[in-house]
Amino acid sequence: LSDEAYNHWMGAARFFRAFEYSRLVRSFGDVPYYAEVVGSADIDSQFKARDPRTTVMSNVLEDLQFAVNNLRADDGANYLNKYVAAAFASRFMLFEGTWYNYHKGTGSADLAKKFLQASMDFAQIVMNSGKFKFDADFRSLFGSETQVGTEAILFREYSADLGITHCIASYANLDENQASSANLSLLKAWICQDGKPYSASTVENVESWRLQDMAVTRDPRFEATFWTEPHAGNTGVYCVKFIDRVGPTYALDASLAAGNVRPPKYGSMTNTNGFPVIRLAEVVLNYVEAKAELAYHHGGAAVTQDDIDRSINAIRNRPLDAEAIAKGVKKTAPLVLAELVDDPARTSSVEANTTGGVCPTPLLWEIRRERRMEFYMEQHRVSDIR
Repeated sequence: LSDEAYNHWMGAARFFRAFEYSRLVRSFGDVPYYAEVVGSADIDSQFKARDPRTTVMSNVLEDLQFAVNNLRADDGANYLNKYVAAAFASRFMLFEGTWYNYHKGTGSADLAKKFLQASMDFAQIVMNSGKFKFDADFRSLFGSETQVGTEAILFREYSADLGITHCIASYANLDENQASSANLSLLKAWICQDGKPYSASTVENVESWRLQDMAVTRDPRFEATFWTEPHAGNTGVYCVKFIDRVGPTYALDASLAAGNVRPPKYGSMTNTNGFPVIRLAEVVLNYVEAKAELAYHHGGAAVTQDDIDRSINAIRNRPLDAEAIAKGVKKTAPLVLAELVDDPARTSSVEANTTGGVCPTPLLWEIRRERRMEFYMEQHRVSDIR
């Protein structure tokens, strides 16, 4: 191998080691860390005690830095590269840095600052590359067989010809049950088109809880995420985020019973809907949250309007698709720091009683709200809550 090839593949190996140790630490806290191959007869190493999470995650950061510095910038479409690694690194470092802020005694303030700064640095590698943009509507990001636009940093495709399918779209086709769905807390949290929480919004008809009305009074991601009719399920709110616009309509066609069969691309275990594994929206929200955490807990530089424009407002300015526009959906007003509304829900007794303490600043509350709308059903929520 040339030095370049060796370093690229060593970067790949160290990235996956960092990925796995980050997952283990999120699940278990302290875990045994191994930097060398363990022999089959080395019983002492196999059964060694756990290492502190701070030690493990410091090694994880070294691995991630090596990976980002040595992985190729382009090794082919949807293969691991430095930008994929940097995007994931921003996620891992944000979680670990904020963990120390909110779980006292688990790590030092200096390490929290180090990890949060690393999250920002990794995020900026992606943000400053010029390779990724918010150039596709929200529904198309998830309801397509092939990648649409350049927001996805890594996109996973499937192939019926190769027998490689998965079931994500089948659970959005209106026929199959969704064991988990949106609750009232989420619906109340969704921002309105004027950029304000519903309790402070002046959008016409904002107090209606009919799904059809919410689709046109709330942020466009609401209409792109949910079927706008009540539907059988645990909460009556059905997620159609992970399927295209056509897929759910087969469930409404009475002629299905007469042999008008749903195409396999929308069926259970046979669908070929792709999936954005990691994307620019997460990276920019990781960046602005890490900066806000550093500012509040560690005296770092304050979040600026430019930071908001590059993150939250860039997301809100995504294109809308024709069907959303036809319904009357509009882009959400940009977030202006000087006009930030302090949502009463932030300091409510409900928030204090369910989380053990309120969110410390109005800005952090709005960043967390943005993540909640952006990543619904993408398996971020448990980590965000923790």
